[in-house]
Amino acid sequence: MRIGIVGGGAIGLLVYGYLSQIFPTTIYVRRPEQRDKLLKEGLTVANGPGFIRDVHVALSESAWDEDLIILAVKQPDLPTLLAAHPKAAVSDQTLLFLQNGAGHLDLLEDLHYEHLFIGLVEHGAEKTSDTTVIHKGVGTIKIALIKGDRQRVAPLLANEAFPMTFVSDWRKALDEKLLVNAIINPLTALYGIKNGELLSNVHFKRAMRTVFDEIMPFLTPPNPSKAWEHVVGVCQKTSENHSSMLQDLEAGRMTEVGAILGPILKRAEARSVHLPVVRFLYESIKAKEHMRSAQC
Repeated sequence: MRIGIVGGGAIGLLVYGYLSQIFPTTIYVRRPEQRDKLLKEGLTVANGPGFIRDVHVALSESAWDEDLIILAVKQPDLPTLLAAHPKAAVSDQTLLFLQNGAGHLDLLEDLHYEHLFIGLVEHGAEKTSDTTVIHKGVGTIKIALIKGDRQRVAPLLANEAFPMTFVSDWRKALDEKLLVNAIINPLTALYGIKNGELLSNVHFKRAMRTVFDEIMPFLTPPNPSKAWEHVVGVCQKTSENHSSMLQDLEAGRMTEVGAILGPILKRAEARSVHLPVVRFLYESIKAKEHMRSAQC
């Protein structure tokens, strides 16, 4: 199986670092500068495979001709990217989406691909340069089938060094991931802290629980106590990680807050329910986005 990974951010580099040890893999990046650096300097995955000298890299505007395409770009970049690649480049090509939130689900209806999957990333990763990523928390990637043949991703599940698991109910799995992202990402971005500080500081942890209690009625995880344990567990596994939302704010980029908190707010509005804490978090992150962009 040949794999193409689209996106040169933390997750894209991390996934490439591991999968390229097993499969013929190409990473597609947006900027020529990053492409040239990877070709010249190679890739370093700290706390993982280490230094990889020969990186197969191309620009994301190129044709994706691999069997499996893993989309590891940020949520706001997906519409433009998919519009430029509206059809499969080869017969029976498979797409696997690794975005946070649920905003990308609306884009899937217009895609001419027979095999579509979503992946829910629970690994911690931090990109420190165009050629270096740190594996800061070992978790898993939960893969769920949207449509097509489940066996298309079977080779990925045998990789013990970089765990991936298959889950049967994609809606439940997506909501489980949405719950984690809706709590950890906005709070760490707002406070400017590492994930683990949400647990080590009693006041931050109370804030976590407040957000959890407000959004749980609008998600599908059936057991609140197990859902809370899962959120805490992910926070512990990624305790040294800076959330992607915090990293985006610090870099002056648009965040994925619309794709993460937006669907929850829409579900609440459909029931005529106001979520004051979630709305506060959403508006706070959008305000920080506006402040950062005005400074750049």
